[in-house]
Amino acid sequence: MMPVELPDPGAYPVIVLDCDGVILDSNRLKSEAMEEAVGDYDEALVKRFVRYHQEHGGISRYEKFETFLRDMAGDWSPENYDNLLQRLSRIVREKLLAVPFTPGAEDFLARASESATLYIVSGGDQEELRWVFARRGAARWFEAILGSPTDKRSHCESIRQTLEPDERVLFVGDSRLDHEAASDSGFDFLFLSGCTEFDGWRAYCDEHSLPHVPDFNALASACR
Repeated sequence: MMPVELPDPGAYPVIVLDCDGVILDSNRLKSEAMEEAVGDYDEALVKRFVRYHQEHGGISRYEKFETFLRDMAGDWSPENYDNLLQRLSRIVREKLLAVPFTPGAEDFLARASESATLYIVSGGDQEELRWVFARRGAARWFEAILGSPTDKRSHCESIRQTLEPDERVLFVGDSRLDHEAASDSGFDFLFLSGCTEFDGWRAYCDEHSLPHVPDFNALASACR
């Protein structure tokens, strides 16, 4: 199979980025936090839920906890749902303040923000993300930080509607859902593989002829 040419981020006036596994090395953290949040349930059920979480990267916690309580645990109630959301938020806020950026992400964002408009489009909770990036002094790089409960497809379409019809957009993501959301809005896509929890990412990229790099350091080297 012929290699797919990597996009040059410098050619894009707008760049959209996922957060977990793309900007922050936080995919494993999120899995651990999900496991901790539902830790009062049966161990086998907890493991099943964590697998579900990892296999559905980019889907919001709101949808995942709905599925967990209704379809897995058979324990749905508004109180149980709110308790899981609140527990997860407490865990994630603390952990996201300390988790490292992915390799090269800080340098990439600082440089790219000088010439392009940057957005975060994440499955993470929107207010939580804005709080974390403000506390880390990183919110300055972004035009907007967008997350759940609004889904990624809706956020991408909203961004598209603010642009000229032929304006080029690059989405940098690490999941199937990231690519699907980007494709639906006509965005070019780059898969960042180094921190992904998508086990089938390589076959997926081959199937859809998607360019991929392990991290932003590799992208910078390839685009020199």
